[in-house]
Amino acid sequence: VCQDKVTVSLDADCRITVVGSDVVQNAQLPDQFYRVTIKDAAGKIVPDATFTRAQLGYCFTYSVDAPVCPANSCWGTICVEDKFPPAINCDPDTILCFELSQIPTEITVNDNCAGPVKVSITDEQFIDYGCDSPNIQGVVKRKLIASDLWGNSKQCEKLYYIRKVSIGDIVCPRDTSVDCSIAEVNG
Repeated sequence: VCQDKVTVSLDADCRITVVGSDVVQNAQLPDQFYRVTIKDAAGKIVPDATFTRAQLGYCFTYSVDAPVCPANSCWGTICVEDKFPPAINCDPDTILCFELSQIPTEITVNDNCAGPVKVSITDEQFIDYGCDSPNIQGVVKRKLIASDLWGNSKQCEKLYYIRKVSIGDIVCPRDTSVDCSIAEVNG
């Protein structure tokens, strides 16, 4: 017995291959014994019963049979959606205090189906460590939210540790000798 209406979600690689157990209620046979055929509204077969980004948001008609029992078959509707939220890199970063203005305003985000992603900074604050830390001046805390076209979202907190500058971080130019005799000055 087929399920009347099935919804499948694309995986992390923005693909899914539909197998018998996805659409048959209480499947009695292993998946390799079922043959799943999927057609779009125009009757065109979806190759290998595999959905990708191209089918995202659409519904199709499927049929399933078991070649070992050709008289038994059933059909239903199957719709394709994306439930994976975008991936945000929220690993902490450390920057030097004089690079504070270089904290990125563009956040790197990846979406499993490469769709447009909106990233928002919902909160930002600076916590000053003062003299309590020998190496870190403070931290910039950002709350981020990334949302894709399908309403999937992910939130995280990104930390930017502000490292104090030590004398070892300063690079001075080489010593330069300048001849200041009158003959050199008057040319």
